[in-house]
Amino acid sequence: MLRLIFLLLLLLFPKLIIFKKIELNMEGNFSNNQLKDLMLNHDFYPDLPPYIEFQETRTSLLFFTNSYVYKIKRAGHFRSFDFSTLENRKRYCYDEIKAHRKMHENVVIKVVPILYNSDTKHLFVGKNADLLQKKSDWRIVEYAIQMHRISEEAYEIYQENQKKKR
Repeated sequence: MLRLIFLLLLLLFPKLIIFKKIELNMEGNFSNNQLKDLMLNHDFYPDLPPYIEFQETRTSLLFFTNSYVYKIKRAGHFRSFDFSTLENRKRYCYDEIKAHRKMHENVVIKVVPILYNSDTKHLFVGKNADLLQKKSDWRIVEYAIQMHRISEEAYEIYQENQKKKR
């Protein structure tokens, strides 16, 4: 029955369900490098972008598609942040959105769950993640902040406006 529902979802919403066959590490989680490798593949994303740019900071991995930016918190414990658990990373994602929503209301969209199915060894990200998690043995293995991508010119204008406000 679950396979039928799954196949029906695939047929009805092919762009909303994106799969990549993978294996988890011994602890049942993804390493930062596994996530990076998966997210650098264009078929990981619901909108199938033609290219992906990657940048990293001390605490985050950033993936730039033609339309969106996906920000993943690095698993680990940093001076000011404890990203060592999935729950902590989820909380920090929501806290970051809350803190930046007023300043960047047209940029920040939402927190996107990334799910994994241990039977099929596939990864999923998309709009129907909550529905799929409830109806089968998919589980959330990571969270990403999804943002609209803005042009470099728009970003420079934004930076100038921020300097003027100070």
